[in-house]
Amino acid sequence: MEETDFDVFRKVYDWFQYKLIVIYPETKIGASYFLFNSDNKKLVNILKYLDAGITDYNMRTMNEAAFKEYFPDESLAEKFLRKSRRHDQAPSKGILNFGNTLFELDYGKEGVEKIAKLMFQHGADESKYEYGEESDGTQRVIELLDVILNDDEDKVFVGDELDRSLHPQMTIKFVETFLKFSVEKATQMIITTHESNLMDLNILRGDEIWFAEKEQDNNTKLYTLEKFKIRYDKVVSKDYLAGRYGAVPAFKDFEYVWGKE
Repeated sequence: MEETDFDVFRKVYDWFQYKLIVIYPETKIGASYFLFNSDNKKLVNILKYLDAGITDYNMRTMNEAAFKEYFPDESLAEKFLRKSRRHDQAPSKGILNFGNTLFELDYGKEGVEKIAKLMFQHGADESKYEYGEESDGTQRVIELLDVILNDDEDKVFVGDELDRSLHPQMTIKFVETFLKFSVEKATQMIITTHESNLMDLNILRGDEIWFAEKEQDNNTKLYTLEKFKIRYDKVVSKDYLAGRYGAVPAFKDFEYVWGKE
């Protein structure tokens, strides 16, 4: 194989490996957690803007004895504490999501040199809350932060059921925020969702809204809102739920459940 052929293959492989990010409903985006490893005012402002209920955060330092108390088996904790690395490697940070807690582990030559756990503050409440104590919706927002705040160019995020655990208004605000942050970046987000209120021509263009309709042979047909040539001031979500564009469930009368025609 010629070198030029290999370069083409490597570029294609690297794109799928590093540029295409597929987010399933249960996906945990670890890169989002690294955003908290410094005093990130921009991050706090985003969380406030998205009304996640979080007004500040800090990394609370802890010793090894306190760290071990989080694990049912001390030997498991030791595996994380004594993780080895090659002597020619620079010190590194690791994020551990275990139970209800997000830990930040700073690794040196002999293992962990510093342990901290992520704690959140809510307004005037003096209590601090661990990651797992936040609501499912807030955790979901935290997991998705890297979609908005990553600085990498040419990334494509494919999100399945973006609205999982999110309030309908939060889903809309998240998409709007992504669009604002991506204006100057070569990045794209493709999502599947059941949140019909996203069908708003003030947020998305008609050619950016696609429907998926299952046909009689179980194949799925995809088509765009653009084909309907609707006016820009149409309330698309209302017409969609009324069945004008298809791709809505077809329910039988309730009597059908009891075997009646």
